[in-house]
Amino acid sequence: MIITIYNFKGGQGKSKIALNLALTMNYGIITNDLVSSHDLILPEEKIYKVEKDDLIPANFKSEDDIIYDLGGFIDERVIDVLKISDYIIIPVTYENDDEENLRVAIQTVDSIEPYSKKIVFVANKTEMRKSGTRVIKDDYEFIKEFLGNFYKYPVFKIKKSTAVSKVGKEKRSIKNMVLDGGMVSYAYNEISSQFDDLIKHISK
Repeated sequence: MIITIYNFKGGQGKSKIALNLALTMNYGIITNDLVSSHDLILPEEKIYKVEKDDLIPANFKSEDDIIYDLGGFIDERVIDVLKISDYIIIPVTYENDDEENLRVAIQTVDSIEPYSKKIVFVANKTEMRKSGTRVIKDDYEFIKEFLGNFYKYPVFKIKKSTAVSKVGKEKRSIKNMVLDGGMVSYAYNEISSQFDDLIKHISK
């Protein structure tokens, strides 16, 4: 299976989502982000970094499952990947109430749709904003409602959590960390389940 994680805008969590999915699903990653640390975490045969202006390979080997972790604007190289992708995941954040992230997500989708409509949104780094015990804003519901004004694509939730950063330090998936049990399991169980929901959908 081929999964592409893409967004014109940086800071939306593409690489961290790609890494946790790759470790959970035993996929390789192909990325055009030369500053990513994937090569420090994944075995050599599971990571390929594309130099600027080089062709983006379609696979490592014909039997490989691949996650493309791509940034930047669409060019012919990216279009070729979009066309062969089984799913395209677009992470979107609403940190600091920044609606620019949502507007750029819309620009990204509008540019992708001529080539593929196999799109899934991830409302990433979401929080429940509270005043005392009262919820005053739910990032996930806000993102879902905003995007729902334009599209019918599914929106999955990934909460804000230290678990995502810990994947790189531990060099293993959130799911594996949860299997350790104890307080880590309790703290990371919800976000692990959220990734499971996403994986179930894209694995259909």
